[in-house]
Amino acid sequence: MAAAFLFGAATAAQGQDMPRITEALQRNFPERHAELAGKLAGETPANARQVVSETMDRFLEDYRADIVAAPGPRLIAVEADAGRMLRALGRQDMAFCAVVGDRGFFSPEALDGAPPPGLDDYGAALIEAAAAGRGRAAPQKAALEDVTDWLAHVARREPGIPVKDFLSDRELRRTASDAQLCGGAAVMHEAVSDLPADSAARMAAMLVGAQLQ
Repeated sequence: MAAAFLFGAATAAQGQDMPRITEALQRNFPERHAELAGKLAGETPANARQVVSETMDRFLEDYRADIVAAPGPRLIAVEADAGRMLRALGRQDMAFCAVVGDRGFFSPEALDGAPPPGLDDYGAALIEAAAAGRGRAAPQKAALEDVTDWLAHVARREPGIPVKDFLSDRELRRTASDAQLCGGAAVMHEAVSDLPADSAARMAAMLVGAQLQ
């Protein structure tokens, strides 16, 4: 499930640089950072992904409520990061972006390709959101009006992609082009910022929470 964290930490474990994820985890959740570092010590890159997957799946399960309870501006920024990451991934590999866009950042299928550009920022933002949301009340649920307005902005941004229909019709998504799936997923995140602040915060919490399930 935890593709973003898994990509980041596994990449770091293999000697590549994901400094923001590592720093955010160490600063905000030192016990989780220490746990992960201890489990990765001496592990081969081939085994690192499984170790990180288990650790980060547990992190997201434990802190999902805190993440979605983070202040609205922080979650709106997380959504903007997700949109940028999908656009960058589309430029890098449209077919893989279509898979990630359709199945989600946290799906098993998302582990099959290279980490999307911007993943370090995105993973760190989720960790920061978990820290910021600790002790806060659960966010207000998105109202029908919020969803309706959001879908209208989605359609205005990408009039050629039937995002509303994609959300309810799996068969339609199956026959869609890679560009439609990638762009449709990206614009769902991007359109949050078009809403009034309170509505954007509710939609961001809903969308972030859905990604973490």
